[in-house]
Amino acid sequence: MTTITIDKDQLKELVKENLAELLRNKQDLLEVIEDLAFGKLIEAGDKSDFISEETIFKTLGIKK
Repeated sequence: MTTITIDKDQLKELVKENLAELLRNKQDLLEVIEDLAFGKLIEAGDKSDFISEETIFKTLGIKK
């Protein structure tokens, strides 16, 4: 194991860089999870029974 010596400013900059990278990676991960969840919802909707446009408008109280 090697020992290194850095000053306070170098350590501070190193921590900032690594924290920024972690936050960027976390955001990317959250976007991937959101995309996967959205895809699952679409798949679930595709397997559901069809509802006509007329029924939707009637339920919403919209006359077409």
